[in-house]
Amino acid sequence: MMTFEYFEPGERVRDLIGSYYALTVPEALDDVMRAEIANVRFILEGRIHSDINGAMEVYSAGDAILCGPTFKWSAVRFDANTRVVGAAITPLGWARMFEVPASDYADRVVPLKSLMPEKVHGLIDRIFDPATKAHAQTSPILPLPRSTIR
Repeated sequence: MMTFEYFEPGERVRDLIGSYYALTVPEALDDVMRAEIANVRFILEGRIHSDINGAMEVYSAGDAILCGPTFKWSAVRFDANTRVVGAAITPLGWARMFEVPASDYADRVVPLKSLMPEKVHGLIDRIFDPATKAHAQTSPILPLPRSTIR
């Protein structure tokens, strides 16, 4: 079983970010990923296996990935004890954050840093900092109203 928790973005960024989310997978799980809007994902623990790029690839704890908008399903497998936090990126968010067309990244997963200016790489790395993880345990993503789907 997997647990998704969704968090509402702050008012200033709602046009850019559709939602924040936390995913927990306590036991290994094979599933199918449906078509969806673009996402940034931070693998905090465990590993994710996906064939969205045409061959099975593995994303491990410490990886920050950008999942382009998808128009097809893909196989996905989660190792036991996988935890991921992420954000759904709206079309306007993509246009403001990335200097490439979203269509160039449709049905693809790439390292997030490959499309981000070097000056923000430290901010990406900070998400994996143990102090940041400890804070996330007490204050998930942002202290905003949330809805939980289990």
